[in-house]
Amino acid sequence: MRRKRLELKRLRAAYQACGFGSWLELSKFAGVTHPTISRHLSRGSWKANPQTVKRLAKALQVQPEWLTGERKDLPFVPQFAVPGAKTGPSLWEEPSEFAVRFSWLMQRIETAILRDLDQLCGVEGRDAYRSWGEALLNVFSELSNAIAWRSVTLKASPFGNWDAVLDSDDHLCIKWLTYILEPWLVGEAYLNAGTLRGVYQALLGNRERVRISETRDKDALRALEQYSTVCRERLERRPTISAGREGARGSGGRRGKKRSAKRLGVMPAGSQPR
Repeated sequence: MRRKRLELKRLRAAYQACGFGSWLELSKFAGVTHPTISRHLSRGSWKANPQTVKRLAKALQVQPEWLTGERKDLPFVPQFAVPGAKTGPSLWEEPSEFAVRFSWLMQRIETAILRDLDQLCGVEGRDAYRSWGEALLNVFSELSNAIAWRSVTLKASPFGNWDAVLDSDDHLCIKWLTYILEPWLVGEAYLNAGTLRGVYQALLGNRERVRISETRDKDALRALEQYSTVCRERLERRPTISAGREGARGSGGRRGKKRSAKRLGVMPAGSQPR
């Protein structure tokens, strides 16, 4: 079998994003010997057989083609950090661990949207995704932006340094958003699109936005409205749970979970959206 060259910068970024304590830990998880990994890292190059590439990619939660450089882009991550730039450090060629984590989150969000539309729209689910569902990704891209949150929740002070306030990175937002959305990402809840619409509109007031597209914003708002509509219509057709079965859960069970989930911008599957 033909060996393939691994892109070590990508390998290291994915390794850091996964949070492995050591390369030894990765080697055990991936089923690749530690001396093999250490030898190639010290050499600065690694031509691995396809089976080793697949094992590493699976352990690092990335595509094998991305590790070998056959896929140039990092899904959902712009090539350059500076908007409109044509040159400079490439987030595709030299990705950070945070870029990898953002890519992971957005890929999970895309999968969750497709799953929901398949459930809510049936055979028309993929057409709904192409028509309006894909625009929901723009909402979560904005929600993961630390500067957007700071800009709309804080005001400049004559005693402070506004540039220092805006000196932030997105990794904590990505971690927080992943935690908040987890019930939805694993299929335990639907999005509370009405609440998310208000949050998204507030974030559009970010004075520091550099990638502004009125069409993109309108599409995202329309997508939230459409999601809310199809969710409501689908759940209205759902058979009512019997009183006895509902009572068996206990008064503090599902109802308490429902209240908590709505605060997070998600709602338990089977509940009614506003």
